[in-house]
Amino acid sequence: MIREQKYKVIINTIEKNFKNAESRIKNAELLNQKLSIPSINELRYAGHHLLKATQEIEELKILEELDKANRHTKRSYYDAIEASLLYKLKEIQQFDEEYRIIPETLTVIHDYNSKISKISNIVEKIQEIDAETREEKYKIIDKYYNSIKEINNEFKMSVSTIVNLIDRNEQIQQKEHRKFIITILLAIVAIVVTIILAS
Repeated sequence: MIREQKYKVIINTIEKNFKNAESRIKNAELLNQKLSIPSINELRYAGHHLLKATQEIEELKILEELDKANRHTKRSYYDAIEASLLYKLKEIQQFDEEYRIIPETLTVIHDYNSKISKISNIVEKIQEIDAETREEKYKIIDKYYNSIKEINNEFKMSVSTIVNLIDRNEQIQQKEHRKFIITILLAIVAIVVTIILAS
């Protein structure tokens, strides 16, 4: 039966991988609940294979089902990391498209261009990862994810400051424009008055 000592190592591994996946799924759900659906499905499949393992009698069949369960927990973890990473990259891309051409962005985020460059470098590094196993690959991706998340959070936090600065600059421009118009009108009035007085 599955409770025998000889299955303990793989069951512990499945439990560890399940908890890792569950933790990443919770993070993905905080970003967007839809992101977690593929990962949750993988954990469901893992549960299905665990149940099948409990019903098997033959050692080979039990090990086969436990192996399948383990692979699904790993896939769940990978899917959650990938979904979170792609979501953050999409948010950064949207921010860049909306705020890149606005001068106030560079005033608020002084090293904006170097941060965008850093994101591009990270994406290139992720594409070039040459790891022995998928597990190693996704551990590396997870480290890069934290850098991307940090930059994305800074961009999101700066939006209200950028918008306030835009509003303030527009108000200053409107005041300057009004002053200019008033100055022109006063000059015209002065010319008309001078012509009337001269006649």
